[in-house]
Amino acid sequence: IDGNQDNDTLSLTEELGRILNLPVRAVGLAKARAFGEHWFNDEYEKPKDFFYLHLDSRLEAEIYRGGQPGGSLPGFGALCLSHRPYGSENATADTADSILSGAAFLKKAEEKLGRASSLSEIVTLADNGDKTILTLFEHYGYQLGCTLALAVNLSSLTRIIVGGSMSAGWAYFSPALLQGLAGHLHQRYRDSVSVSLLRKDLDDGLMGALALALDKWIYHTSLLPRD
Repeated sequence: IDGNQDNDTLSLTEELGRILNLPVRAVGLAKARAFGEHWFNDEYEKPKDFFYLHLDSRLEAEIYRGGQPGGSLPGFGALCLSHRPYGSENATADTADSILSGAAFLKKAEEKLGRASSLSEIVTLADNGDKTILTLFEHYGYQLGCTLALAVNLSSLTRIIVGGSMSAGWAYFSPALLQGLAGHLHQRYRDSVSVSLLRKDLDDGLMGALALALDKWIYHTSLLPRD
């Protein structure tokens, strides 16, 4: 469940929503799976703080503190990007969402190609060594790394989980991401920040997601005491 609207994702979200009698979105389930990887797997007794960044048509960032979701990352979507040579000193109106969302990336790729395209086609072009697309991914990754550095500097969250449809191009933008991240982190966080993709297997992550969903359903929609 990586943010792509495939049949498995839709069927799981629909079934979970039916069982709980609550609306469930693929993005929400992906966030819960990010939580599950750290709650249900090897950190059951020692949950760590992290934030999950969903790189889809729009950006969504969720903080997890003490093993529980703590709301959106303050200010992330409004972070202004102006890092040369990939940005501009006149980019004061640009936000992370307007540059780093899947919709923004696709629009820029279509401008470069001169025609309508899809993310899967763009990734295939990168697989085939298209220099224009590879450069586009490099620029994207660097900007994303700079933004993540700002987010870490502001929040002190040093663990980042990335998911969503843009993660399909991870192999092509992650090296530049790490470069931009390393170059803009405050020295206190250097060598302590980890960035990884949301796992695509359904075992531990899905169990954690179900646990989180049931926790919200039982303890936040009823009068049952938590203990």
